[in-house]
Amino acid sequence: MLERFLDFLKEKTLFNPEDTILLTVSGGIDSMTMLNLFQKAHFRIAVAHCNFQLRGQESEMDQEFVADYCKKNAIQFFTTRFETKQNASDLKISIQMAARELRYNWFHDLAMQNDFQKIATAHNMNDLVETFLINLTRGTGIRGLSGIKASSGMVIRPLLFASRQEIETYVNVQNIHYREDSSNSETKYLRNKIRHDIIPIFKQLNPSFLTSVANTTQFLGEADTIFQQYISSIYSELIKPSGECFYLDKEKMLKSGISPAILFEILSPFNFSFETIKDIFKAVESTPGIVFYSRTHKMVNDRTTFIIKKTEKDELSQIFQIHFSDVEVETPVKLLLSKISLQNFVMDRSKSVASFDLDKVQFPLIIRKWRAGDSFYPFGMKGSKKLSDYFTDNKFSLIDKEECWILCSGEDIIWIIGHRSDDRYKIDTKTSNVLQIKLISY
Repeated sequence: MLERFLDFLKEKTLFNPEDTILLTVSGGIDSMTMLNLFQKAHFRIAVAHCNFQLRGQESEMDQEFVADYCKKNAIQFFTTRFETKQNASDLKISIQMAARELRYNWFHDLAMQNDFQKIATAHNMNDLVETFLINLTRGTGIRGLSGIKASSGMVIRPLLFASRQEIETYVNVQNIHYREDSSNSETKYLRNKIRHDIIPIFKQLNPSFLTSVANTTQFLGEADTIFQQYISSIYSELIKPSGECFYLDKEKMLKSGISPAILFEILSPFNFSFETIKDIFKAVESTPGIVFYSRTHKMVNDRTTFIIKKTEKDELSQIFQIHFSDVEVETPVKLLLSKISLQNFVMDRSKSVASFDLDKVQFPLIIRKWRAGDSFYPFGMKGSKKLSDYFTDNKFSLIDKEECWILCSGEDIIWIIGHRSDDRYKIDTKTSNVLQIKLISY
């Protein structure tokens, strides 16, 4: 294992022999193996341990275990504690994502403050394959399928050459002590389900499955390098920055002949999903005003360009998109969507159901909170009405207004969800197909 470790470091040129490396050590089998190999190779190292306070006494024992090991082996040791659950709640992100952001920010701060040249994590070949499968199930481009890189900026991953089974064998032979994370056996997390349920099936089909995927990700990584050179040249042709905004030229986009997949890669810095990219393609020649959202940016359909701008977190936290292919929405309210030909349509006049002319609405539809100055054309009326006046007339309490969600097509409000729809989008004599949306629960 040590010889393969040194060969991998040399092959990937992960760091210089005189560098000091900050090892991220949880106390688990992978990180303790990494620590052992760095010690045997006599590299200059320090150790960083994060206590995420997610597993009660187990987290405390992990920290104590790593601290004691470093003290006995005279290794410089750093540790910190995170209020991970609170941080995830404040940022409205998953606990796993919060933990990732917290630890990597802290690792980089430590490296800069102490002049460490690299940060080493203990990802192994199994992690690489699991990430490949996770990205495959969620949908991704070439970059997402090229897997975990051995080196990315200051971060290096010197165990990618070894499978978990090889690491377990090494630990047993070398009698390396480590802490077992009880959450690793739970299959409620996607990664663990892939680890325990999916990969064993692939290994039955091909015992060399891990190595095959690892080789494939390397090939894809090399292909992605060439592909990204092409994407960079197209990006500079289509997108021009100005102040805080970026402008995507519609005419050039159409003339370039690019596909949604290429546009997905071009717009990857702005984090738009592939479903949203397909909607953007459909909107090129549609009426200006429709807005598309990613988790970080919004794109406004203007006359000759798409205008891209970073979106404030407060605004993003209250924006939810409905794509043409969606049949059910879970967040922020539960909705069921049906597309029905007029011949088969039966009107439901309850407040929990809204019916629209499908050809009038623009996808993605947007669910958001109401804003000062909002107005709509109440069903059955000819003129517009401010939402604030509608709320007053219908005796909405302050809590009712705060909890109310609005459905929009482009900039138009088409439904105060659970209350009143917009007259402009109603079914009429020209309607061929109906979009029916049913509110299941707030």
